[in-house]
Amino acid sequence: MSAIPCHVAFIMDGNGRWAVKRGLSRLKGHREGIKKAELVIDYCLRRGIKVVSLFVFSTENWKRAEREVAGLFKLASRYLDNIADFSKRGIRVVVSGDLSRLPEELVLKINKAETATSSNRVMTLNLCINYGGAYARGKRDYTQRKKFGFGKGIGRIYVSESA
Repeated sequence: MSAIPCHVAFIMDGNGRWAVKRGLSRLKGHREGIKKAELVIDYCLRRGIKVVSLFVFSTENWKRAEREVAGLFKLASRYLDNIADFSKRGIRVVVSGDLSRLPEELVLKINKAETATSSNRVMTLNLCINYGGAYARGKRDYTQRKKFGFGKGIGRIYVSESA
């Protein structure tokens, strides 16, 4: 039995509060959160962890100020521009969640990143965007199925609110 997990997940929470406590803008906190996430991803790569899920934007986040939500999507869009870096490191990018409410530009970048990195096999980076309670239950069920060998690969997971 290996001491290294196959899949680790992180909820990116508290970056805005961290910034406000230091007299910085909430978006500055989110930018710093991305830097820390990159350090975590690099650590996981070095340790041989195959799947990293970052829970980056929940359905609850729509309640934030419109400017903050737009800023978060802009940060996500910029992050997805790093296709060459993902490929150089062997990272396959997949995005899980309900993409229907996201800005069209972001969805196009998501699709481009997923397609361009689809053959990378060192690590899968699963970005969870616009997920909620029903999605989280579906993710848990999917993870349990994977644990017992049902299903192949990691891909986008769709769960309706009626699930």
